[in-house]
Order: sequence, then structure tokens, then C-alpha cells
Amino acid sequence: MKEDGNQSPFRSSSMKVIINDDSNKSNNNNNYSSINTSLNSSSGSNSNSSIGNNNNNNNNNNGNNIEDGIERNVESNQINKKKQVQKEFWRSRINLGLCPIIFLEGLFLFCYIPFVFHYSKNIYNNFQNDRIENILILVFFDLIFVITQICFYRASFTDPGGIPDNFPDFLLKSQESESISFYEFSSSGKNRKCSKCSLNKPDRCHHCSKCKRCILKMDHHCPFINNCVGYFNYKFFVLFLMWSTILCLFVLCTTSANLKSLLQQASDSVVLGIVSIIAMVFGLGLFVFTITHIKYILFNETTIEHFEKNNNNNNNNNGRLIRNDEEGNNISDGSKTNIFNIGFKKNFCQVFGNNPLKWFLPIANDYTILSGLEFPVQHERSPLISTSS
Repeated sequence: MKEDGNQSPFRSSSMKVIINDDSNKSNNNNNYSSINTSLNSSSGSNSNSSIGNNNNNNNNNNGNNIEDGIERNVESNQINKKKQVQKEFWRSRINLGLCPIIFLEGLFLFCYIPFVFHYSKNIYNNFQNDRIENILILVFFDLIFVITQICFYRASFTDPGGIPDNFPDFLLKSQESESISFYEFSSSGKNRKCSKCSLNKPDRCHHCSKCKRCILKMDHHCPFINNCVGYFNYKFFVLFLMWSTILCLFVLCTTSANLKSLLQQASDSVVLGIVSIIAMVFGLGLFVFTITHIKYILFNETTIEHFEKNNNNNNNNNGRLIRNDEEGNNISDGSKTNIFNIGFKKNFCQVFGNNPLKWFLPIANDYTILSGLEFPVQHERSPLISTSS
């Protein structure tokens, strides 16, 4: 083929490459075939690698699914265990019987109905033109009675508090606690562990044989409310004692005239006179219990701790708790030292809360994850056991 001199160099050179250079064409074909071979080989290797990656991903997914299944099983087992504990708690309360609660409610109603009937009759008849006074007496009586009933039911039906699962490990995993300090240990020198519940026991925790569980800051088991008195219902229990004492005192003061006339063989209500005697007898006993527990609150001790402290043979009891004071000295020999006593005001606020408006009302305090599990002491320099994350 003859070259045209008027063609551009780019066009002529391109024509030379395409038409005249057969060797380059064969080389290009070889290169093309080699490229295709390499592409095929690389695509095969990529497909194999992708299959391997898919298998690995499937294995990882299967492993994750197994781990998720195990975690779900553990969580479900923990939930079922908590439900079982709650069922056993309420079953034990039912087995103990509701007779004390029924007895107290019957006694309250026996005193309430004659009192309300007497003053309602006085208001209706405008007896001695003291209608306003009778109305005020009836209003204050009803107010005190309602508050007393609420305190009674809250003390009876509030869970006093039990040991959480995985204590104290779950506290160290949470963000609210960096360390836990214990100041009580068993006679063997180890952290206290319940032989019946098989759980680690925090300070001031005891096992109740009636409720069949460990109770946080257990004070005692009260048969009249058919419940243990522990950390979360101690305030309601003390308020029940206090408001019941006030109620008895109020009834005694407002029915004393009727009792006096009844003793003089006048024609006043006999039933109301019986109510006055009941208020006097129960009021005296409730007053003693109220003063006793107010003393315990101010010195930050429970009924169990009070008798343990005054028991000189406490150190000889196997498995009983032993405490250290602020200097690390053993105080299990009946000493009067109480490391949990941090001052009257702080002790009082531990039970009734920091809000004065809620002190004497049956309203629960604000609690944290450490409530009932760890307690401030006089000096936190020598905890017996200290665990940290």
C-alpha cells in the first residue's frame, strides 16, 4: 500500500501499525490470550477466596448465634431464678398465715366504727353546740387513721430487700461503683456467705428462717405485719409504730370524758369505753417500741446488732460475724463500739431520707444500686475486704 504524503503523521503511523505489522498482531493476540488466562486464573482464585470468606463469615455468624443463644439462656435462667425467689418469698408469707394482719385490721375496725359513729352522732345532733369541734376531731382522726393504714400496708407488702444475683461482681461491672468495702466477716476470716442461700452476704445482712431468704440490713421478723423488717421497709415499719402511737393517744384523749362518765356508771357508750381501754393498753406498748426503734435509728443499729453487741458470748458462736473498728481492731468481744454510727443526723437520714417533707410520710426514699449493700462507717481506713474493678 502506497503512503499518502498529505496524511497526517498520526494517521499514517496508525495505519502502519494496523495493516503492515502482522507480528505485532500475533503478539497482541498472545498477550490478549495471556491476559484472558490471567484474568480467568485471578477470577478463579478470587471466587475461591470469596467462597472461603463466605464460609468464614458463616462460621463467625454461627459462633455469634451460639454466643447470643448462651447469653439469652443465662439471662432467662437468671430471670426464672428471680421469679422463683419471689414466689418462694410470697409463698412463705402465705404459709406463715395472714391471721396477724386480719387480727390487726379487725382491731382497727373495732375501734374505728364506734369512734366515727359517736362523733358523727354528735355532729348530727349538734350536741352542746360543739359541732365544729366534733368535725375537727373526726377529720384529724380520719387523717391519722389513713396514714397509719398506709404505713401498715407498706411495711407489710414492701420487699425488705434481698441479695442480688452475682453479688458483688455485678457492682464492679456497673459504672456507679468502682470498689466495694466490707467490714464484717465470718469467724474463719473470710467474707460472709450464707450456708442456705449460697450467696455472698453484704454487711448487716442476715438469713431469715421464716422468709427462707437473706434480708438486707435485717432488723427482725415481725409476725404482726407478716414480713421481715429490713432495709427497704424499715422506714414504713417505724412510721407505723409512730402513727399508731399517735392514733392511740388521740383516741384516748378524745374519749377520756366518755370513759370517766362510764366509770361513774353514767349512760354513755360502753363500746366507746372499751375503745378507750384498748387505745390505752396498745398505746403504751407501741410507745415503748417506738422509743426503742428511734434509739436504734439514732445510734444506727438494728435489733439483731443490738443483742449481738450486748452478748458477751458472741465470739464463741461459730459462723457469727466479726467486725473491725476504725483502727482495724476486732470488736466481737461485746464492745460497745459501732462502726456504722456516723452521727445522729446522718443516721436519721439513712432511714428517713434527706428530704424533710418525706420524713414522716409513707413515701419511699431515693435509692441507688448500692442501697442496702454498702454502708458508710466512722473511718473507712481498714475495710476487712475490699474488692475493686
